[in-house]
Amino acid sequence: MAKLMRTREEVARILEDFLASRGGAWDWDDFISLPLDDQELEAIRIRCAKLDSEFPAAEKGHFCGPQGFEIIRGYIRQLRAPEHV
Repeated sequence: MAKLMRTREEVARILEDFLASRGGAWDWDDFISLPLDDQELEAIRIRCAKLDSEFPAAEKGHFCGPQGFEIIRGYIRQLRAPEHV
């Protein structure tokens, strides 16, 4: 399977859009399902894909629990850290 090329900013935006419920209908599914070529971004993608089982949703209709959403926020901060800009 071919791996997608994404930038740190693209992944940060996907994560932000997911948290804000403003992504496209398949954006999150595509993100967690399609491998990325960058090892760091791929590790983030794999972890995000498992957050629903690691931190089950506390509320109906949510992907994961509050701890999972906090991990996503941490990834956004990590991806936008000044040393990577």
